[in-house]
Amino acid sequence: MCFSLEMSTFMLILGSFTTVVAYKKINKNVALMFGFFTIMQAIHVVGYLTLNDCDNIYNKMASYSNYSHICFQPLFNLIGFLGLM
Repeated sequence: MCFSLEMSTFMLILGSFTTVVAYKKINKNVALMFGFFTIMQAIHVVGYLTLNDCDNIYNKMASYSNYSHICFQPLFNLIGFLGLM
């Protein structure tokens, strides 16, 4: 679990940086796509911190957020790809 938490935290930091660079250098649609996937890493960090604690409210919120995030991934992918065209 420790390595997964460290990697998700690293990807959260890298994604935040990439989102800012994309917003300044490319356009807001691409930044929106990167930002959406950066939010996924934040959800994963919360999930790893509350792993195996099913009664924890943050674990439940992370699980529902993961589900909602996965449902909207295709939409944000298309928005980002539209920004590249």
